[in-house]
Amino acid sequence: MRYTLTFSWLDEQLIHVAIEATFSTAESIWRIPLWRPGRYALQDYPQNIQDFEVEDVAGNPLEWERISMHEWRVLGQVGKSYKIQYKYFANQLDAGASYLQDDLIYVNGINLCMYEKGIEDQPCELSLHLPKDFVLGGNTLSTTSHPFKSYHALVDTPFLAAKQLDIYEFDVEGLKVNLTLAGGELPDLEQFQGELSLIIRNQLKIFGSIPTKVYTFWVILLPESFRHGVEHQDSTVIVMGPAHSFSRKLIYQSFLEICSHEFFHVWNVKAMRPKDLNPYDYSVAQYSKLHYITEGITTYYGFYTLLRTRICSFSDWLEMANQELKKFALSGGGAFISLTEASLNSWVNGYHLKGAPNRRISFYTKGHLVALLLDFLLRRASNHAVSMDKVLFELYEMSRKNGGAFKEEDFSGIISSLELIDYTAFYRQYISGIEDLTPLLEKFAQFIGLVLVAKPYPSVSESLLGVKVREEELRGRVVVENFLPMLTDTMGLMREDELVAFGGNKILGNWKDLLLSYRGVKGVSLHVFRMGKLRELTLDVPDAFQFSYVQFAMSLNPSSDQLENREKWASYR
Repeated sequence: MRYTLTFSWLDEQLIHVAIEATFSTAESIWRIPLWRPGRYALQDYPQNIQDFEVEDVAGNPLEWERISMHEWRVLGQVGKSYKIQYKYFANQLDAGASYLQDDLIYVNGINLCMYEKGIEDQPCELSLHLPKDFVLGGNTLSTTSHPFKSYHALVDTPFLAAKQLDIYEFDVEGLKVNLTLAGGELPDLEQFQGELSLIIRNQLKIFGSIPTKVYTFWVILLPESFRHGVEHQDSTVIVMGPAHSFSRKLIYQSFLEICSHEFFHVWNVKAMRPKDLNPYDYSVAQYSKLHYITEGITTYYGFYTLLRTRICSFSDWLEMANQELKKFALSGGGAFISLTEASLNSWVNGYHLKGAPNRRISFYTKGHLVALLLDFLLRRASNHAVSMDKVLFELYEMSRKNGGAFKEEDFSGIISSLELIDYTAFYRQYISGIEDLTPLLEKFAQFIGLVLVAKPYPSVSESLLGVKVREEELRGRVVVENFLPMLTDTMGLMREDELVAFGGNKILGNWKDLLLSYRGVKGVSLHVFRMGKLRELTLDVPDAFQFSYVQFAMSLNPSSDQLENREKWASYR
């Protein structure tokens, strides 16, 4: 197969795709992927395809028909060559999509490159016809014909081209690193390259070797707030903003963390991948229970690497960890959904889809916390002689011997063989189970000189009543959005109730103040509109906050043992 991408319709954001192939049978089935690695949810790529046509080498049209939402059947003679052509509408700017504008081209091939069913492992070629004055970034592609060992390799090689790209190259431990920037500049490039080198070196120490000789950081800088990254075997694409705020420590550290996270994927999920995902099948939802490994552990090391390299301080790490604790608490599903179930649910209600209230958690966030606790337990049991580093090294070495794939029992078997902790119980409680993490978080806190403190929920309404509301600025409405999962009595309220009066006072941008003014008062009248009809309820308002979640805080008097544990944990060895 030979793919040719032409970019003659930048204003219309259309990519012309031509695929040259030969009939091996009289009927060929062509598919556009339904999902992409790195995001385990169905995508809408088929809706972006238009003007599909097929012709033979003489330009004569061939018979074809669309047979499903993502499949086309093409008819012809065995041994004859033919060409498929279509246009792809590329107007979504994030790290996993494809996007065109008058001065920027970003292509993630899995969005727009069809493949013939059954020959994904065969070699293919790619040619690019770029507009005049456009520069191609990176260090792996050329504008002339570029060979790939398979379709999988083709769609795992994204690229940027633009009228203005900043391209830098440097070496780290024998790895040729390319940094291609579009849309702006970094405030201190030399500092960033130095810190990126520290991240690479630190993660390389864990695994001992790296499965690629070149690696590209494709970075698109935006003027507005945005943050998204996607991993590939030899590269990552990161879309980040606001670029003008990179001088602010937290935003810049967030950028470094996503670089750290995505680079860690070179090993975890690219070089070693759950057997459920190896090989990839882009035509169906490909389920795995192991995203607590692929994404949870990666998220842990994304933050952790910054601490170990001293790019961020312990207090900076603490702030990031507390953000994770907050996200986990606010997700609402921790008492109902396990990590393994959350992995499977990514295809149903993962990522930004809400689904049923209080029945969703992020395997990134809880997976991060569980990885932290597992690392802690191994370190405590071995006086820091054994950690998650060893587990990952062993898993990587095992996967290399098994075609890059691992099973859940491989991971559990490595930990159990260490004979340091009861991993079977840990798995049952915190990975396949829904046991509260708080007691174990408290033990980790004590181990390194921290304490757990109660933090009120973000709004007064949640902290007092357990009721989350949505305040609509444009219309001034206050609407019940959800209830905290631990709330046992909704007090007659229902989701989407519009709160209109409390204690005889009109509710209009003053819900918080009214609640505080009625603290400790029972039987306060509350009028709501429900399905357009006015109803009257009564509320008993507590005199103090009832609902909170846990956060880490510094111990005022940590012991020397705690400080020693903190230092050993925060260092590489």
